[in-house]
Amino acid sequence: MRYKKTRTFWDRVFGDYDKSPPAGGRLPFKALDEALDMLADGSDDTFRVVDFGCAPGVLLYCLSERREGVYFGIDISEEGIKRSKELFKGKDPSPRFLLGSLEKLAVFKDEEADAFILSNIIDNLVPADTRYLLQEAHRILKPSGQVLVKLNPHLSPADIAHVGYMPVDDEFDFYEGPDGLYLWNLDTEAWKGFFESYGFRVVTREDLGEKAGHNRLFVLEKRDG
Repeated sequence: MRYKKTRTFWDRVFGDYDKSPPAGGRLPFKALDEALDMLADGSDDTFRVVDFGCAPGVLLYCLSERREGVYFGIDISEEGIKRSKELFKGKDPSPRFLLGSLEKLAVFKDEEADAFILSNIIDNLVPADTRYLLQEAHRILKPSGQVLVKLNPHLSPADIAHVGYMPVDDEFDFYEGPDGLYLWNLDTEAWKGFFESYGFRVVTREDLGEKAGHNRLFVLEKRDG
């Protein structure tokens, strides 16, 4: 399994995770809250959301506090799925959580979902899998459906050396860390062009600031045609 070490890392992290759900589904980052508000303002039909790389379920929970709907969470980590289920304990309806990876996307029909959440996941996959994930998100989303994308910060060569990441493919600026995590280290403009090449329009983008580790936030919209 390509992500075996990654899964082991996250099982260890989520095995120690013990946090209460955010009060009222609100987060301490205004831009992230506003992005969730945008996703919740979707179609008038039954609201359907897919969160790929969902653990520990916080963003999916916060979105469900804004709007009832049919929610799906997919994650590679068994401990992460367990924590996600615990977060939604007593909440009705509860999302359907799927343990696995890209293969789980095959269960969704074309143009089935109103929104996708891809939080700190697409730059932690190998490039071929990131491409496939975006193709599937585009397939599964309804016309004008939206995607919340959160990315790790763009690291300088000094930062990469400091955290011990080793190059896997210089052409793609792609690295693997000592803990088994991957990093596709594109800058923000490169990601913007990448999203556009897969049929998405960038609605908004923002640096979440130092307290959020300078994670980068995008809201994308599926282009018609």
